[in-house]
Amino acid sequence: MLKFPKMPNLWRKSVYIRILIVFFFAIIPIFFVGICVFSWGISLIRQQTIDSKAAQLGFYVENLEANVQRLVELQSDYNKSVELNVLSNTYTIMTKYDQSRNILALQKELLAIKSSSIYTQNVVAFIPTIQKKIDAVNGFDDMTGDDNSMMKINNLTSSGSQVIYYNGGLYTNTVYMIGTKKTLYGILIQISTRQLQEDISQFNFDRGSSAMIYSPITHSIVASSGNKSAVIQSEAADFATQHLSLNVGKGFFSSTINHKKYLVLYVQSQYLGFTLYSFVPESAIMLPINRYQFWFWIFTASAAIIIAFFSLSIYKIIKQPLSRLIQAFIRVDRGDISFSIFHKNNDEFASLYNYFNIMLQNLNNLINQSYKQKIMIQKAELKQLQAQINPHFLYNSYFLLHRMIKQHDYDKATLFSKHMGSYFQFITRSGKSEVPLEKEAEHARIYTDMQAMRYESRISVEFGDLPDGAGEIIVPRLILQPIIENAFEHGLKDKVADGLFRVTFQKLANGICIVVEDNGEDLSDDGLKDLQEKIRNETDIGEITGIINIHHRLQIMFGENSGLRAGRSGLGGLCISLYIRPSQQ
Repeated sequence: MLKFPKMPNLWRKSVYIRILIVFFFAIIPIFFVGICVFSWGISLIRQQTIDSKAAQLGFYVENLEANVQRLVELQSDYNKSVELNVLSNTYTIMTKYDQSRNILALQKELLAIKSSSIYTQNVVAFIPTIQKKIDAVNGFDDMTGDDNSMMKINNLTSSGSQVIYYNGGLYTNTVYMIGTKKTLYGILIQISTRQLQEDISQFNFDRGSSAMIYSPITHSIVASSGNKSAVIQSEAADFATQHLSLNVGKGFFSSTINHKKYLVLYVQSQYLGFTLYSFVPESAIMLPINRYQFWFWIFTASAAIIIAFFSLSIYKIIKQPLSRLIQAFIRVDRGDISFSIFHKNNDEFASLYNYFNIMLQNLNNLINQSYKQKIMIQKAELKQLQAQINPHFLYNSYFLLHRMIKQHDYDKATLFSKHMGSYFQFITRSGKSEVPLEKEAEHARIYTDMQAMRYESRISVEFGDLPDGAGEIIVPRLILQPIIENAFEHGLKDKVADGLFRVTFQKLANGICIVVEDNGEDLSDDGLKDLQEKIRNETDIGEITGIINIHHRLQIMFGENSGLRAGRSGLGGLCISLYIRPSQQ
């Protein structure tokens, strides 16, 4: 009898205290690493947020530059317009009809330029030689003094920008000149500041943020959007002027505007001659981070509560299931194995209890299996004796041999008598109940050949060859003949013609599968279902049939993954598959 003495000094030498110590030493560095990871995560989130917003600004500026560049190329192409050249040089000698025709054609071309981009507000062709202009929207008119000034705006700056800032507007201008003084004509495109303002509204990333396009050439704001109370126009312009030397390329920095901290992202475009700014409140950037901080403190408080709860309850959590397991072993020691123990929590004790129950179940199974194995051996021996003294098969064999001799078919009679000798020699030989699969298959082939000779007028037989190496597998005796006999006696008994019986061998990765099938027509769905159920479930020992006997013998020898499988053959009749997996014993 097992004895479990009490442990002295429980609190000084207990597993509970040791677990608590190990727990604290494990949790403290993990918590420290968590703080470091959290801090790194905050920095990473902030940088990723900034990079994302900066990438949007950069993409917009690149797209805007591409649009303006395309307008400049169109402007340059249309500056070589035939109509514009004709009007500039021969307007005064043209007929009214030719004047109108060329003016309308030129206006149509200007409208095409205006319609080609959402950033085009208007397109005007100036012809100083005749002091006329053609507006894409308003048509043909006289040039004013302001128009003559606008023809020269390309000379107002030497910044290299393709966009010219004049009287609060944005333009691109191309002129055709003779020499260095006389201008024959030119095309002026006005860029829509309203469209720019609508565009940059997309950079109001967060509540309280704003964006603006600032021109360092005129020191003025070209377009702006966002919370005007947060970023006052004049203060934003002063800010841009003060930081102009920093705004090279693109980047970001923090600054205080209107008594509020902002993250300022900027992208400079030398091609367009402006800088795009986005002012995002630092509080907006930190908002998702602050949420993480809130949850971090929740995590810290929860960890403290969990530690306290763990410290108070672990003694009970460990002691109670461990005591139950000890009591279970005491019951096993007393000889009681007909019980199970359960644990309500899905933890290590549940696995330990589960394996303990499996151990008891295996003990019961081994006891029952040992008993059943003895019964099965007795049944197998009985089946073998029945096969040995089957008078019906014996009589039929002799009658068939007699008919062959009477018909002077001596070749067949000689072969058949040889088969009979081999057949009865195999089933009457005493000795081991197990044989190599090669011998078992050869016996099954001989039996099949005998049946084929008996039913040659109405049944065809196909018997495959064993795969290489499979013949050495040791199997129980007489596992194939009863299945083949069942096919001839039941599956094909009513076939008056065109009967087909087939045996094939399929090599598996861990064994072999033997398939026995026929094209009988008498197998009903209910009959097949009943046979599958008998194979699948344990049946009473006294009701075991020949096929079920083979199934159990294979499972006893090779394990649960071996045995018989019943199904409907592709030929139409019954298909029995024998799975033999020696490697899974």
